[in-house]
Order: sequence, then structure tokens, then C-alpha cells
Amino acid sequence: MVREGTLQKIGRQRRAYHEAGHAVAALAHGLAVQFVVLPVNGTTGGVHLDRAILSAAVDPTAQVAALRVDITVLLAGVCADEKLRPKKRKEVYDDHKLAEAWASWAAFIANVMSIAEFDINSLIELTKEEQAFADNLIAQCEEAAHRIVEERWADIEKIAAALLDRNVLNADDLDTILSEKPS
Repeated sequence: MVREGTLQKIGRQRRAYHEAGHAVAALAHGLAVQFVVLPVNGTTGGVHLDRAILSAAVDPTAQVAALRVDITVLLAGVCADEKLRPKKRKEVYDDHKLAEAWASWAAFIANVMSIAEFDINSLIELTKEEQAFADNLIAQCEEAAHRIVEERWADIEKIAAALLDRNVLNADDLDTILSEKPS
């Protein structure tokens, strides 16, 4: 039987790797990360970073490319968690749901629809072509996220370890941690 304290420690470790995955993927794409927070005593954790879409030009191609980056960063947290503790069955994270929403948004943009055409009070249904575009985008982003996690696993481990020690890391902390030479 696994003790409750052990389960909490495993959950905390998973969350640290999850948040570190987001941070490393954001940095890999040249996005600024202000800070990373590990949830403690019911507080909300997360990575506070610049979103690529916020700096994208009005051009639909640039906006879709920016959403591709944002979705990859979003899914990198899940990929880091899965690399740390592989699952027997696929879990659906809130990050997956948000990725689907952003991919749907990208499908609308790619088809030159305006975000102003969204009706906030009703469901949005994609055409078959738009759904195929969104599904393909998510698959590409998940593949890119897995690649970043594999290539930068050592950085993810460094950030996760520091998070487990300190709970909050700012941009300067991240720079210091990532510039340290392995011992």
C-alpha cells in the first residue's frame, strides 16, 4: 500500500516536471518566461510567459504560426509529465482541451474567418476540412512538444528540481539554472 505522503510527493514531482516542460518549450521558441510557480497548499501554479499569438502580425499565416508555437508550449507540459511517469492509458489534461480550442481558432483564422464571427453564446462547429486542419495541427504540435522534451530533458530536470526546492522561479532564476554547467 502506498502512503498518502508518497502520493503527494509523486503528484508534486509530476507538477514540477509539467510546469518545467512548459517553461523549457517557451524558452526554446524564444518566448519570455516571467516566472514558474509550483502549486503549494491549494494555490494555483503555472508558467507566466509571453504568448506568441499576442505578438503575431494581423496576417492570418503569422497568426496560425504563432498559435502553433503556443499549442506546442502548452502540450510540452503534458509531454514532460508523460516522459517522467509513462501512463498505461492516455490521460486527457485541461491542456489538451485548451489545445483543441486554440487549434479550432487556428482553423478559423487559416480559412480567413474573423474572430468577431464567433458567437459567444453558441457552440462552434468546424467543417470537415477545418476539423482536419485542427486535428493535424494538434498532432504536429504534440510531435514538436515531444521532440523538445526529449532534446531538452536535462533542462527540464534542472528546472523541476529547483521548483521542488523553491516553489517559485523568476526569469533570472531560470537564466542562472539553465546556464549552470552539469557537475
